[in-house]
Amino acid sequence: MNEAALLIYFATFIAAVSLSRKSFKNRFSPIALPLAMFACVWAMFSIQNIVTFLGLDMSQWMTQLLKDFDFLLVSVVAPLWVWVLIEYQEEKKSKILDIRILLFLIHPFILFSLVIYDVFSNGFLSQDSPSALIQPVDRIGGYAPARIFYGWVIFIIMTTISPYLIIKKQKSTFWPALQVFLLSAAPFVVYALYHTGVIHIRLVGPVFVIYLYWLNSQFRLLDIMPVAMQSIIDKVGSGILVVNRKSKLVYIN
Repeated sequence: MNEAALLIYFATFIAAVSLSRKSFKNRFSPIALPLAMFACVWAMFSIQNIVTFLGLDMSQWMTQLLKDFDFLLVSVVAPLWVWVLIEYQEEKKSKILDIRILLFLIHPFILFSLVIYDVFSNGFLSQDSPSALIQPVDRIGGYAPARIFYGWVIFIIMTTISPYLIIKKQKSTFWPALQVFLLSAAPFVVYALYHTGVIHIRLVGPVFVIYLYWLNSQFRLLDIMPVAMQSIIDKVGSGILVVNRKSKLVYIN
C-alpha cells in the first residue's frame, strides 16, 4: 500500500508544480496568484507525505517538525480556496486582506498561535523517550473540539458553495452542472472518509489536484480576461472572437 501511495503523491507533486508554473506564467490574470499558492501548498503537502512513505530514518527533531508542519499546512487550504473562488467569481484581483478571506484566516492564526505558545511553554520535543512524538492536536489543548467543528463547517460550505459559484458563473446545463457538483465535493468527501477511519491514506491532496486540473481544462480558469479589457471589447460594435495560443475560444462579445 505504501508503494501505491508513494506513486500517487509523487504524481501529485509533479501535477501541483506544473499547475503552479502554469499559474505563474499567467500571473497578471485574476485567479493566477491564489491558484499558484494553492498548488504550492499541495506540492509541499505531497513532499511531506513522500518523505513519510519512504520510511527514512530521521531524527526525533525532524520527524516532529514534519508532523507539526503537516498539521499547520492543512489549515491554510480553506482561506486559499476562498481566495481562488472570489477572484474567479469577480474576475478581478483581490487582496488577501479582503474581509471574506480574513474570516477564514482566523482559524489558521489561532492554530499557529497555540502551537507556537506550546512549543515555547512545554518544549518542541517530547521528553518521554528519544523517539516519542508529540501529537500536534495535543498542542492546541481545549481548542481541539473547535477545530473539528470548523473542519465540518468548511466541509459543508465547500461542497455546496464551490459548485454553486462555478455553475452560476458558467451558466452550466444539467450534465456539466452535475459534474461540477460531484467533482467539487470529491476532495472534501475523501477528507471526511479519512478522518472517520473509512480509508487510511490521505488522498485529499491528489483528488484536489485532479479536480483543479479538470476545472482548468474544462473552464479555462487561467484564461479569464481582466475586467478592464472586457469592458472595452464589449463596447466595440463589431463581433469579436478571442482565442488563446491553443486556439481555444476564451471570449466572444
